[in-house]
Amino acid sequence: MNSSETMEQKRAEQAASRVTGKGGFGAGGALPPAAPRRSRGGSWAWLKVAIPLLVLLVIGGAVYGLVSEEETQSTGHGGATGEPASVAALAGAASSPVGDIIPLRRAAPSHGLVYEEVVTGGADAEAPLPLIIAVHGLGDRPDRFKKLFLSMPFAARVIVPRGPADYHDGYSWFTTEIKDGKVVRLDYGELRDSARRLALLADAMAERWPTVGSPVITGFSQGGILAFLVAADHSGSIAGAIPMSGIWPRELRPSGPLPTASGRPAVVALHGEEDALVPYAEAQESVLAMRALGMEVRLEGFQDVAHRVSAEMRLRLFELLAELLAKPELSYLTSAM
Repeated sequence: MNSSETMEQKRAEQAASRVTGKGGFGAGGALPPAAPRRSRGGSWAWLKVAIPLLVLLVIGGAVYGLVSEEETQSTGHGGATGEPASVAALAGAASSPVGDIIPLRRAAPSHGLVYEEVVTGGADAEAPLPLIIAVHGLGDRPDRFKKLFLSMPFAARVIVPRGPADYHDGYSWFTTEIKDGKVVRLDYGELRDSARRLALLADAMAERWPTVGSPVITGFSQGGILAFLVAADHSGSIAGAIPMSGIWPRELRPSGPLPTASGRPAVVALHGEEDALVPYAEAQESVLAMRALGMEVRLEGFQDVAHRVSAEMRLRLFELLAELLAKPELSYLTSAM
């Protein structure tokens, strides 16, 4: 090989070495020789765009926060009232184009009682009707006690409230201690409070529903005791009372004459003469005590009936309810039943 060939071969080897060396197509995915290399500062170039955008987002978020805080305070969500936004929307929806929306009640009713309702005689539930407050006894429940009125043959609205305290699988109106099959102690404070709440319930229901006349209250056992007490202490709320198997406790009677005996509701007590739990003799004494104070009251006894509502007693209850509701359209039932 001459010298000129030798020089050409060296120049070719040097060119090949420059192509296939560390800067060429070796393993590791290096860029081809024609591609420009990144400078050391190239990987931070995105900050020139990101930083201004970040500043705009922060400013926008602050403005949105101020606006949303004002809206929150105006709707009540998280504000002084602590109501959910949905409640506030209902409360302030008078101008809503959707239709009339009734605001939610913010406070519990004054009586604080849960109740069930029965409309008898096939009547329209929205029609004006006589109103009856029916009070269950110790351990009973509205869903059971209301069945007593399902067969009542005239139109009325029967409100069946629930006692405020749990008692086994039912409810109680006031603490009652029973020993050897007889009532030996009543909580008179709870008894007065329950009577007050029942009177408030009667007022509230007469206002809530279209009602014919004033309400009549009836009840069995604890409910009978309360019917006596409502008639004596809250006469303005009812037109009459029909206590069943109840008494008027001596400890709750006034020490002197009633302020206005006239105009007080009529009371007709029904009682089983064989009642051992709440003796018939105590019901007799209760009626005499009321009568002595000038109230219109009488007692009807049922032979061979213990502490329960017999079929005969229930029929008499219906007759008396029709009489005490004192509506001409119901008067024919007194002689028909």
